[in-house]
Amino acid sequence: MTVNGTTFPPLAVGLAVIGGLLLVGATSGNWVVTEQVREVGGVPLAEPEGTAGIALAARGIAAGVLAVLGGLGLIVARGRGRRVLGALLCLVGTVTVVVVAVGVVRALDAPGRLTTAPWVAGLGAVAIAGAGVVAWRRPAPPPALGARYSIDGAAGQDQGDWGLASDEP
Repeated sequence: MTVNGTTFPPLAVGLAVIGGLLLVGATSGNWVVTEQVREVGGVPLAEPEGTAGIALAARGIAAGVLAVLGGLGLIVARGRGRRVLGALLCLVGTVTVVVVAVGVVRALDAPGRLTTAPWVAGLGAVAIAGAGVVAWRRPAPPPALGARYSIDGAAGQDQGDWGLASDEP
């Protein structure tokens, strides 16, 4: 896809940004919920108490923000820079998968029931790693000049000064 003359991989950008946002949102939410029952005026009232993902996978929010910024950086990066940024996103995604997995193990040991937030965080981490792989494996081609800047013209066309400057007969 080309925006303002710059070619960028929309799949890698989308995966990085969406994965980062999923990771930030899921890490901010509750991963484990326990229900405490108390009586108010003789009526039992269930109060859910949660353990936030930030307590179980503390580096998740930072990795999510880094992934969003890296995904946006893929729009302006070219060639080798895009490959380096893709490798960094792949590394961040892989480390984040491990961080989320350790957080899930901690959440399983905690009393209460597990919510869907850790699985969404894991999906976001995998999306970030996937964005890195896509950006690393398929960098955008270098920008090409238009046909009017080429020495090679169509047969039979007057090439003007370009034709005179060319070494070709």
